[in-house]
Amino acid sequence: AFAACAVGYFVLLRDLPFATHSVAHIGFPGATLAVLLGASPVVGLIAGCVAGGLAIGAFGNRLGDREIATGTILAFASGLGILFTSVGTGQSGMVTNILFGNILAVTSEQLWLFMGIAIVVLAFLAITGRKLMFASVDPVVAQSRGLPVAWLSVGFLIAMSLVIAISVTIVGVLLIFALLVTPAATASRFTTRPG
Repeated sequence: AFAACAVGYFVLLRDLPFATHSVAHIGFPGATLAVLLGASPVVGLIAGCVAGGLAIGAFGNRLGDREIATGTILAFASGLGILFTSVGTGQSGMVTNILFGNILAVTSEQLWLFMGIAIVVLAFLAITGRKLMFASVDPVVAQSRGLPVAWLSVGFLIAMSLVIAISVTIVGVLLIFALLVTPAATASRFTTRPG
């Protein structure tokens, strides 16, 4: 929740609410493929979310392009998820856990992994927060001032994707939007300060 609210602020600032919802769905085929290969679905979910976030960033630099790229990648990933689910057998419980989350199915090892990821994401935001805010509000001026705008965007997309991946395990794909966007949107009605 702490990492999600910190990332949520920048999701709104960078106009990425649709991308958060999509990255969660894009992680679904990663999880189903991991199960087919005999790996942990959490590892596949993390890999799928990060790959989806990077793909959205690579194909959608401008706002209009980003929405088209996000929708196209989402459709492709949904098709892969259905394919991997239909090929696999006995995955219905895992599919349900990814779609709806299952806080009772999270293991102690996963909690340590999730805590490590949350600490890394929060550290990244603490270190790059001011630069990321400047690059989010006015990327052209930020780039002219010498900020690595592209690298900041890539770093943020990875951080966002990691938070989505660890959150999906607990709240599910269908509620990720409420966890990342709704608290930040509500807070923005009362204050303009990030803290």
